[in-house]
Amino acid sequence: MTVRIPFAPVLGPRYYQELDVGHYHMLQAHLVREDAGAMHWAYERGRDGKFRGHKVILDCGTWELGEPDVDSLYSTAMTLHPQIIVCPDSFQDREGTLKLAEEHVSRLRMMCDTVMLVPQGDSMASWCECLDYMLPWVLGNDKPCCIGVPKVVESYPGGRVGAVIYAIEHLGIPPNRIHLLGVWDTLWEVDLFSSQWRIPLMGFDTTWPFLDALDCHITAKVPSLDRPKVVIEDWHEWELKGWQKMVAKMNIAYVRRIGVTNG
Repeated sequence: MTVRIPFAPVLGPRYYQELDVGHYHMLQAHLVREDAGAMHWAYERGRDGKFRGHKVILDCGTWELGEPDVDSLYSTAMTLHPQIIVCPDSFQDREGTLKLAEEHVSRLRMMCDTVMLVPQGDSMASWCECLDYMLPWVLGNDKPCCIGVPKVVESYPGGRVGAVIYAIEHLGIPPNRIHLLGVWDTLWEVDLFSSQWRIPLMGFDTTWPFLDALDCHITAKVPSLDRPKVVIEDWHEWELKGWQKMVAKMNIAYVRRIGVTNG
């Protein structure tokens, strides 16, 4: 039995073409729209592109910007034709997130194969309640949505593992409709789902390989499940030196292996 949890490395747009990023992609709408080369690369892997078997997720930028960039999301989606679009959400705000979902889900469904809803709340109870309200969109017959579990949930009692188990066991959401958005402190949860429980989640993403390579001042880096502690402002604008690109490739390959278990 093989359990595979696809990994989407989050990179500076200029490096999509240079690094081995596989077939599962998480793109920030406000960043990719500013790079013509990245836009072309992403379009060719979208719904209407010539490269089949890819899955492009277009994110609205709530975590990075503090609020969703709705204009960038829609304008970029109309050009790229991604398979998945992340619905605008409001960080740790259950009511604000549900209001945004009501406003955008129907329109976004016409622009992609699947809309990714991101439940939010300022506690585990509030987050679960938000997901409860979203259930008709996720389990309905009219283009069912998938969900993205934000990394901040890892800081709540029970953590993101508890949130995913709640979604699967209590609400009946199929694992292949659950994506882990970003990494809080460690990738152990991905290893747990893949290696120990063998639950085939939809996927996960992180900037970890890219940030680690930017912070790397030697020609080799020991891989670890722990997320780099470095904080780099405007990381997407930094340029990787030749050997840093090598480290980034090594890191991407290492993280990708975490999501694959044979047995």
